[in-house]
Amino acid sequence: MSQSETENAPAIGVESIKSMQRIIRSGLWLSTAFLLTLPLKAEILLDWSEVDAAVGSGGNHAGLVIDWNDGSAQDTLRWSIAWDQTPGSVADLLLALEVLDPRFDARFTDFGGSLGLFTDGFGFDAEASSPADYTGPQDHFQDRNGGWIQTFSFWYGAATDPAWTESGAGISSTQVQNNQVYGFAWNETGAFPAPPPPVVPEPLALSLLLLGSMKILHRRSQS
Repeated sequence: MSQSETENAPAIGVESIKSMQRIIRSGLWLSTAFLLTLPLKAEILLDWSEVDAAVGSGGNHAGLVIDWNDGSAQDTLRWSIAWDQTPGSVADLLLALEVLDPRFDARFTDFGGSLGLFTDGFGFDAEASSPADYTGPQDHFQDRNGGWIQTFSFWYGAATDPAWTESGAGISSTQVQNNQVYGFAWNETGAFPAPPPPVVPEPLALSLLLLGSMKILHRRSQS
C-alpha cells in the first residue's frame, strides 16, 4: 500500500463511523418518538410488586383485589396470598385471609349443598381493632344486609390479563389456581356490575434505554 493510501485509510474509516453514528442516532430518535406516541400505561389485573399486603408462605400465589367503591381515596386494596398446598376454593381463600390478615373480614351466607357460600360483604379495619369498628379514615366496609341490589360482583383472571372476566360460578365452586387473581367489586346500583380497577404500571424502561443510548452516542460524537 502506498503512503498516500495509508494516509487516506484512517480518514475514510472515521467518516464511515461518523456516518453510522448519525444513522443510529436518527433511528433511535425515531424509535423513541414512536414509543412516546404510544400509551405509556398498560393495564394489568395485578402487579405483584404493588400489592398492599403479602401474606402466607409457599411457592404458589394468588391475588385478591377488593373494590369497596365507597368514594374514599383508596377504596381498592390488593393482596398477594402465598401457599404450598392447594387452598381449595375462593371461599377457602377468603376464610384463610381472615386468619392471615387480622384487618380483613369476610361475611357470608351459607346456602348449603352445591350453592355453598355467598358473599355478603367485606370489611377492612386498618387498626385491626377488636371488635372492628370501621370508623377510621383507612377503613372500609360494605355489606348487602340481606338485599340483592347492592352486592359484591365476583371476577377473575390471570395477573397479566388486560381485563377482568366476570365469574359465572360461586366462590365455593371456583377453585384457586396459581398466579390467578380474584376480584370483588361493590355494586352500588345493581344495574351493571363493574369490575375492580386494574393496576396501571408505567413501563418506561425501553424509552429510557433508548434515550440513554442517544446520550452516549452524542457524547462520543463530541469527543
